[in-house]
Amino acid sequence: MKDILEIQDLSYSINEKKILESISLKVREGFITGMIGGSGSGKTTLIRIILNIQLPDKGKISGTVSYTHLRAHETVLDLV
Repeated sequence: MKDILEIQDLSYSINEKKILESISLKVREGFITGMIGGSGSGKTTLIRIILNIQLPDKGKISGTVSYTHLRAHETVLDLV
């Protein structure tokens, strides 16, 4: 399977406070990928950068991410 998203050495800061530092990852086609982290750890910021809503300070993102095929009524969550 091929990589559909690759992030290399991505960093982002706000007012000199590092939010993301040297993030690198690959997402493979056909795999389910998730992010886990505490409040304020940069999860939403990373998604906003992947979707080109925010620009990183440095780093490279390659690949295509589409979120238009997801529908809330088709998502199932089992909460315990």
